[in-house]
Amino acid sequence: MGDTTETKERGAAITEQQVFATCDSYLEQHKKEPSQQKIKELIGGSASTIGPLLRKWKEQRVSEAQATLSMPDHIRDSGLTIIATWWQSIQPTINDMISTAQILADQKVSAAEQEVNDAIANQVWLEQENARLETLVQTTADKHQQLFDDLLMKLNQSQLERTQANQQAHTEREIMIAELARVTGERDVLKVQVSQHNEEIKSVRDTCKEQLVQAGTEQERLSAKLRQLKNSNSELSKENKTSASLLSELRVASAKIEGELAANKQQDATLNADIKAERIAHKKELAIALKDKAKLDAQRELWQATANSAADKEKSRGE
Repeated sequence: MGDTTETKERGAAITEQQVFATCDSYLEQHKKEPSQQKIKELIGGSASTIGPLLRKWKEQRVSEAQATLSMPDHIRDSGLTIIATWWQSIQPTINDMISTAQILADQKVSAAEQEVNDAIANQVWLEQENARLETLVQTTADKHQQLFDDLLMKLNQSQLERTQANQQAHTEREIMIAELARVTGERDVLKVQVSQHNEEIKSVRDTCKEQLVQAGTEQERLSAKLRQLKNSNSELSKENKTSASLLSELRVASAKIEGELAANKQQDATLNADIKAERIAHKKELAIALKDKAKLDAQRELWQATANSAADKEKSRGE
Protein backbone atom coordinates (compact mmCIF):
# COMPACT_ATOMS: atom_id res chain seq x y z
CA MET A 1 0.00 0.00 0.00
CA GLY A 2 2.98 2.30 0.20
CA ASP A 3 2.82 3.65 -3.38
CA THR A 4 3.46 7.36 -3.61
CA THR A 5 1.39 9.82 -5.65
CA GLU A 6 2.97 13.20 -6.41
CA THR A 7 1.30 16.47 -7.32
CA LYS A 8 1.69 17.92 -10.81
CA GLU A 9 3.80 20.68 -9.35
CA ARG A 10 6.16 18.06 -7.87
CA GLY A 11 5.73 19.57 -4.38
CA ALA A 12 5.29 17.67 -1.05
CA ALA A 13 4.09 14.07 -1.76
CA ILE A 14 0.89 12.68 -0.14
CA THR A 15 1.14 8.87 0.06
CA GLU A 16 -1.68 6.37 -0.26
CA GLN A 17 -0.82 5.02 3.19
CA GLN A 18 -1.28 8.49 4.73
CA VAL A 19 -4.69 8.94 3.10
CA PHE A 20 -5.89 5.44 4.10
CA ALA A 21 -4.65 5.86 7.70
CA THR A 22 -6.35 9.23 7.96
CA CYS A 23 -9.62 7.82 6.63
CA ASP A 24 -9.52 4.82 9.02
CA SER A 25 -8.76 7.06 12.00
CA TYR A 26 -11.55 9.49 11.09
CA LEU A 27 -14.05 6.65 10.60
CA GLU A 28 -13.15 5.11 13.94
CA GLN A 29 -13.49 8.46 15.79
CA HIS A 30 -16.56 9.92 14.05
CA LYS A 31 -18.30 6.74 12.85
CA LYS A 32 -18.61 8.12 9.35
CA GLU A 33 -16.50 8.44 6.23
CA PRO A 34 -14.38 11.60 5.85
CA SER A 35 -14.87 14.03 2.99
CA GLN A 36 -12.18 15.13 0.54
CA GLN A 37 -12.08 18.61 2.11
CA LYS A 38 -11.71 17.16 5.62
CA ILE A 39 -8.70 15.03 4.56
CA LYS A 40 -7.14 18.09 2.91
CA GLU A 41 -7.59 20.01 6.18
CA LEU A 42 -5.98 17.19 8.18
CA ILE A 43 -2.91 16.25 6.09
CA GLY A 44 -2.82 18.77 3.25
CA GLY A 45 -2.39 17.85 -0.40
CA SER A 46 -4.46 18.71 -3.45
CA ALA A 47 -7.87 17.61 -4.68
CA SER A 48 -6.34 15.86 -7.70
CA THR A 49 -4.26 13.69 -5.33
CA ILE A 50 -6.75 13.10 -2.47
CA GLY A 51 -9.82 12.39 -4.65
CA PRO A 52 -8.56 9.19 -6.37
CA LEU A 53 -7.08 7.83 -3.13
CA LEU A 54 -10.31 8.49 -1.21
CA ARG A 55 -12.36 6.62 -3.86
CA LYS A 56 -9.85 3.77 -3.71
CA TRP A 57 -10.18 3.57 0.10
CA LYS A 58 -13.97 3.44 -0.16
CA GLU A 59 -13.86 0.68 -2.82
CA GLN A 60 -11.40 -1.34 -0.75
CA ARG A 61 -13.63 -0.96 2.32
CA VAL A 62 -16.66 -2.23 0.36
CA SER A 63 -14.66 -5.18 -0.97
CA GLU A 64 -13.50 -6.13 2.50
CA ALA A 65 -17.06 -5.89 3.81
CA GLN A 66 -18.31 -8.17 1.05
CA ALA A 67 -15.50 -10.69 1.61
CA THR A 68 -16.22 -10.99 5.34
CA LEU A 69 -19.98 -11.56 5.05
CA SER A 70 -21.43 -14.22 7.27
CA MET A 71 -22.30 -17.70 6.07
CA PRO A 72 -24.95 -17.91 3.27
CA ASP A 73 -28.52 -18.47 4.40
CA HIS A 74 -29.11 -21.81 2.57
CA ILE A 75 -26.03 -23.30 4.19
CA ARG A 76 -26.98 -22.08 7.65
CA ASP A 77 -30.59 -23.12 7.20
CA SER A 78 -29.80 -26.59 5.78
CA GLY A 79 -28.20 -27.58 9.00
CA LEU A 80 -25.25 -29.07 7.17
CA THR A 81 -22.82 -28.62 9.96
CA ILE A 82 -19.88 -30.11 8.07
CA ILE A 83 -20.26 -27.78 5.17
CA ALA A 84 -20.72 -24.88 7.52
CA THR A 85 -17.62 -25.90 9.39
CA TRP A 86 -15.72 -26.27 6.13
CA TRP A 87 -16.94 -22.88 4.96
CA GLN A 88 -15.85 -21.24 8.15
CA SER A 89 -12.46 -22.96 7.92
CA ILE A 90 -11.74 -21.80 4.39
CA GLN A 91 -13.29 -18.35 4.84
CA PRO A 92 -10.04 -16.77 6.20
CA THR A 93 -8.14 -18.24 3.29
CA ILE A 94 -10.68 -16.91 0.83
CA ASN A 95 -10.62 -13.54 2.57
CA ASP A 96 -6.83 -13.52 2.36
CA MET A 97 -6.96 -14.40 -1.34
CA ILE A 98 -9.51 -11.70 -1.96
CA SER A 99 -7.43 -9.20 0.03
CA THR A 100 -4.30 -10.24 -1.84
CA ALA A 101 -6.05 -9.92 -5.19
CA GLN A 102 -7.46 -6.57 -4.11
CA ILE A 103 -3.99 -5.41 -3.01
CA LEU A 104 -2.45 -6.47 -6.33
CA ALA A 105 -5.26 -4.76 -8.19
CA ASP A 106 -4.81 -1.63 -6.08
CA GLN A 107 -1.08 -1.70 -6.68
CA LYS A 108 -1.61 -2.01 -10.43
CA VAL A 109 -4.18 0.79 -10.37
CA SER A 110 -1.84 2.94 -8.23
CA ALA A 111 1.06 2.20 -10.55
CA ALA A 112 -1.13 3.04 -13.55
CA GLU A 113 -2.31 6.25 -11.89
CA GLN A 114 1.30 7.10 -11.00
CA GLU A 115 2.30 6.53 -14.61
CA VAL A 116 -0.61 8.69 -15.75
CA ASN A 117 0.33 11.44 -13.30
CA ASP A 118 3.99 11.19 -14.33
CA ALA A 119 2.94 11.27 -17.96
CA ILE A 120 0.77 14.33 -17.28
CA ALA A 121 3.56 16.04 -15.35
CA ASN A 122 6.03 15.10 -18.07
CA GLN A 123 3.62 16.40 -20.70
CA VAL A 124 3.29 19.67 -18.81
CA TRP A 125 7.09 19.90 -18.52
CA LEU A 126 7.45 19.06 -22.22
CA GLU A 127 4.90 21.73 -23.12
CA GLN A 128 6.69 24.26 -20.93
CA GLU A 129 10.06 23.25 -22.39
CA ASN A 130 8.60 23.40 -25.90
CA ALA A 131 7.26 26.89 -25.19
CA ARG A 132 10.64 27.91 -23.79
CA LEU A 133 12.42 26.47 -26.82
CA GLU A 134 9.98 28.17 -29.17
CA THR A 135 10.60 31.45 -27.35
CA LEU A 136 14.35 30.83 -27.51
CA VAL A 137 14.13 29.95 -31.22
CA GLN A 138 12.06 33.05 -31.90
CA THR A 139 14.48 35.22 -29.89
CA THR A 140 17.46 33.67 -31.69
CA ALA A 141 15.74 34.15 -35.04
CA ASP A 142 15.00 37.78 -34.18
CA LYS A 143 18.63 38.31 -33.17
CA HIS A 144 19.86 36.64 -36.37
CA GLN A 145 17.42 38.70 -38.42
CA GLN A 146 18.61 41.88 -36.66
CA LEU A 147 22.22 40.84 -37.25
CA PHE A 148 21.45 40.13 -40.90
CA ASP A 149 19.74 43.52 -41.25
CA ASP A 150 22.71 45.24 -39.60
CA LEU A 151 25.17 43.43 -41.86
CA LEU A 152 23.08 44.26 -44.92
CA MET A 153 22.93 47.92 -43.89
CA LYS A 154 26.71 47.94 -43.32
CA LEU A 155 27.23 46.27 -46.73
CA ASN A 156 25.07 48.87 -48.45
CA GLN A 157 26.89 51.63 -46.57
CA SER A 158 30.26 50.11 -47.55
CA GLN A 159 29.22 49.88 -51.19
CA LEU A 160 28.03 53.49 -51.10
CA GLU A 161 31.28 54.63 -49.47
CA ARG A 162 33.30 52.65 -52.03
CA THR A 163 31.35 54.26 -54.89
CA GLN A 164 31.90 57.69 -53.38
CA ALA A 165 35.60 56.90 -52.88
CA ASN A 166 35.91 55.78 -56.52
CA GLN A 167 34.22 58.98 -57.68
CA GLN A 168 36.46 61.07 -55.46
CA ALA A 169 39.57 59.20 -56.67
CA HIS A 170 38.51 59.78 -60.30
CA THR A 171 37.95 63.48 -59.59
CA GLU A 172 41.30 63.78 -57.78
CA ARG A 173 43.02 61.97 -60.67
CA GLU A 174 41.60 64.47 -63.15
CA ILE A 175 42.67 67.32 -60.88
CA MET A 176 46.19 65.84 -60.60
CA ILE A 177 46.42 65.47 -64.39
CA ALA A 178 45.39 69.10 -64.84
CA GLU A 179 47.83 70.15 -62.10
CA LEU A 180 50.61 68.13 -63.76
CA ALA A 181 49.93 69.84 -67.09
CA ARG A 182 50.01 73.23 -65.38
CA VAL A 183 53.26 72.43 -63.58
CA THR A 184 54.81 71.16 -66.81
CA GLY A 185 53.90 74.42 -68.56
CA GLU A 186 55.31 76.46 -65.70
CA ARG A 187 58.48 74.36 -65.78
CA ASP A 188 58.99 75.12 -69.51
CA VAL A 189 58.44 78.82 -68.83
CA LEU A 190 60.91 78.67 -65.94
CA LYS A 191 63.49 76.98 -68.17
CA VAL A 192 63.27 79.91 -70.60
CA GLN A 193 63.47 82.41 -67.74
CA VAL A 194 66.46 80.58 -66.21
CA SER A 195 68.26 80.71 -69.56
CA GLN A 196 67.59 84.44 -69.78
CA HIS A 197 68.75 84.95 -66.17
CA ASN A 198 71.95 83.02 -66.89
CA GLU A 199 72.71 85.38 -69.77
CA GLU A 200 71.98 88.38 -67.56
CA ILE A 201 74.12 86.95 -64.75
CA LYS A 202 77.01 86.44 -67.18
CA SER A 203 76.74 90.05 -68.36
CA VAL A 204 76.56 91.31 -64.77
CA ARG A 205 79.55 89.13 -63.84
CA ASP A 206 81.65 90.67 -66.62
CA THR A 207 80.61 94.15 -65.50
CA CYS A 208 81.47 93.31 -61.91
CA LYS A 209 84.95 92.14 -62.94
CA GLU A 210 85.60 95.50 -64.60
CA GLN A 211 84.29 97.35 -61.56
CA LEU A 212 86.41 95.15 -59.31
CA VAL A 213 89.57 96.16 -61.22
CA GLN A 214 88.60 99.80 -60.88
CA ALA A 215 87.87 99.33 -57.20
CA GLY A 216 91.35 97.80 -56.73
CA THR A 217 92.95 100.84 -58.21
CA GLU A 218 90.83 103.13 -56.07
CA GLN A 219 91.67 101.08 -53.00
CA GLU A 220 95.38 101.54 -53.57
CA ARG A 221 94.90 105.29 -53.86
CA LEU A 222 92.81 105.40 -50.70
CA SER A 223 95.39 103.30 -48.84
CA ALA A 224 98.09 105.81 -49.62
CA LYS A 225 95.88 108.62 -48.42
CA LEU A 226 95.07 106.64 -45.28
CA ARG A 227 98.74 106.25 -44.48
CA GLN A 228 99.12 110.04 -44.71
CA LEU A 229 96.19 110.52 -42.37
CA LYS A 230 97.66 108.03 -39.92
CA ASN A 231 100.89 110.07 -39.79
CA SER A 232 98.88 113.21 -39.08
CA ASN A 233 96.88 111.41 -36.42
CA SER A 234 100.11 110.23 -34.80
CA GLU A 235 101.22 113.81 -34.29
CA LEU A 236 97.82 114.75 -32.93
CA SER A 237 97.97 111.80 -30.59
CA LYS A 238 101.21 113.06 -29.11
CA GLU A 239 99.62 116.45 -28.48
CA ASN A 240 96.61 114.80 -26.93
CA LYS A 241 98.88 112.82 -24.62
CA THR A 242 100.49 116.03 -23.43
CA SER A 243 97.08 117.59 -22.76
CA ALA A 244 96.01 114.47 -20.96
CA SER A 245 99.10 114.60 -18.75
CA LEU A 246 98.35 118.17 -17.75
CA LEU A 247 94.73 117.30 -17.09
CA SER A 248 95.82 114.38 -14.93
CA GLU A 249 98.07 116.60 -12.88
CA LEU A 250 95.21 119.02 -12.44
CA ARG A 251 92.96 116.24 -11.28
CA VAL A 252 95.56 115.09 -8.79
CA ALA A 253 95.83 118.60 -7.40
CA SER A 254 92.08 118.90 -7.22
CA ALA A 255 91.85 115.55 -5.45
CA LYS A 256 94.49 116.62 -3.01
CA ILE A 257 92.59 119.80 -2.23
CA GLU A 258 89.34 117.86 -1.76
CA GLY A 259 91.12 115.46 0.58
CA GLU A 260 92.40 118.30 2.67
CA LEU A 261 88.90 119.79 2.78
CA ALA A 262 87.50 116.48 3.97
CA ALA A 263 90.16 116.21 6.68
CA ASN A 264 89.47 119.75 7.87
CA LYS A 265 85.78 118.92 8.34
CA GLN A 266 86.70 116.48 11.13
CA GLN A 267 88.45 118.99 13.35
CA ASP A 268 87.02 120.32 16.59
CA ALA A 269 84.18 122.91 16.57
CA THR A 270 86.44 125.48 18.18
CA LEU A 271 88.51 125.57 14.97
CA ASN A 272 85.51 126.28 12.73
CA ALA A 273 86.48 129.92 12.21
CA ASP A 274 89.99 129.00 11.12
CA ILE A 275 88.66 126.20 8.95
CA LYS A 276 86.23 128.59 7.27
CA ALA A 277 89.04 131.04 6.55
CA GLU A 278 91.27 128.31 5.22
CA ARG A 279 88.38 126.96 3.18
CA ILE A 280 87.88 130.35 1.59
CA ALA A 281 91.56 130.38 0.71
CA HIS A 282 91.35 126.95 -0.75
CA LYS A 283 88.29 127.92 -2.73
CA LYS A 284 90.28 130.77 -4.23
CA GLU A 285 93.07 128.38 -5.14
CA LEU A 286 90.51 126.00 -6.60
CA ALA A 287 89.00 128.78 -8.68
CA ILE A 288 92.47 129.61 -9.97
CA ALA A 289 93.08 125.95 -10.71
CA LEU A 290 89.77 125.69 -12.53
CA LYS A 291 90.65 128.74 -14.53
CA ASP A 292 94.00 127.11 -15.39
CA LYS A 293 92.12 123.95 -16.36
CA ALA A 294 89.77 125.95 -18.54
CA LYS A 295 92.76 127.56 -20.19
CA LEU A 296 94.31 124.14 -20.78
CA ASP A 297 91.02 122.87 -22.23
CA ALA A 298 90.82 125.88 -24.50
CA GLN A 299 94.44 125.38 -25.56
CA ARG A 300 93.78 121.68 -26.25
CA GLU A 301 90.75 122.55 -28.33
CA LEU A 302 92.85 125.08 -30.19
CA TRP A 303 95.50 122.43 -30.85
CA GLN A 304 92.85 120.04 -32.02
CA ALA A 305 91.35 122.61 -34.37
CA THR A 306 94.85 123.40 -35.68
CA ALA A 307 95.52 119.72 -36.26
CA ASN A 308 92.21 119.29 -38.08
CA SER A 309 92.93 122.34 -40.21
CA ALA A 310 96.37 120.97 -41.06
CA ALA A 311 94.85 117.63 -41.97
CA ASP A 312 92.27 119.30 -44.22
CA LYS A 313 94.99 121.25 -45.95
CA GLU A 314 97.04 118.10 -46.40
CA LYS A 315 93.99 116.39 -47.83
CA SER A 316 93.37 119.29 -50.20
CA ARG A 317 96.95 119.17 -51.39
CA GLY A 318 96.76 115.44 -51.95
CA GLU A 319 93.65 115.78 -54.12
